[in-house]
Amino acid sequence: MRGSITEQAEHPATATRAFSTRLAGDPADRTRTRGHLVEGTAGAAWPTGFVHEAVGSGALGDDVAYGKVAVLRDGPAGPETASFQLDDSPAHAEIAACSNATAAAVAWHATATGTRAPALHLSLPGAHDARIVAEVRPAGTGSSVRQTWHGVHVELAHDTEVSGRRVAVCTGALNNYLVVRTRAGESTAAFSLDDALMLWEHFGMDRAPLLSRMTVVDGDRHPEVRCFTCGTRAHPSAAPTGLAVVALVANELDWLPRLPATVRTPGGTVRTPRVQVGRDGLAEVHFPEVLVTIAGPGGPPTPDP
Repeated sequence: MRGSITEQAEHPATATRAFSTRLAGDPADRTRTRGHLVEGTAGAAWPTGFVHEAVGSGALGDDVAYGKVAVLRDGPAGPETASFQLDDSPAHAEIAACSNATAAAVAWHATATGTRAPALHLSLPGAHDARIVAEVRPAGTGSSVRQTWHGVHVELAHDTEVSGRRVAVCTGALNNYLVVRTRAGESTAAFSLDDALMLWEHFGMDRAPLLSRMTVVDGDRHPEVRCFTCGTRAHPSAAPTGLAVVALVANELDWLPRLPATVRTPGGTVRTPRVQVGRDGLAEVHFPEVLVTIAGPGGPPTPDP
């Protein structure tokens, strides 16, 4: 879903709140993701009118994942949510898979309804759907969220070699991913943003940058990974959806190392999601615990510099 600010202004949000997330075990002052929560209204299509009202400016810095908006609303079959990735303008948005944004939506829903075991319908890229089943409990001034996405479809569309690196092209519900194994002797730190931009362009993924993601695995020293996001920049740590994609397609690729329970990233060590694939080809993705802090109602506060 994509629209201009003019188009989005026709669908105002009813409430917005800022959220931030960190991983269990992170220091209390660590922030991994910042975004906004929007209370939407029921409808056949997801409105994008929240963008102009929910977000004042785009980038927040290189050490935080940003540009995330989670919309939560009542649907015909119960609560439903979708996460949007904004560009830096922010003039456009796309429905994207983001477990940090859904964790914020889950925490907000749990607080509003008083339930510790919420279940929500989830809209994902490419008109894919899934279901979130979660466990929420208080954690300091925020909430601890453990969530599982049920019914996730990821397709290994292409497996090839480019400039001496093995590359898997993966599409489906978890965004458009390139999974890359570094050359022999090449570390993930040596894999540059220019390398990422070249590969995105090579596979035409630069035409849909907001959904373009990449996870680079060190062929010699795994479990080291590096992630790139939104077709334009390096990820400060590792996207949980990207680690889930690697875990899913590793079953089909003999050149891709299976990720252990934890991996090293530029932002420190993170846990790998656990995946299970059913006979129907759909996966359950069990994401690691996320700690969510949600600001009060009203207009979004100015982000910390």
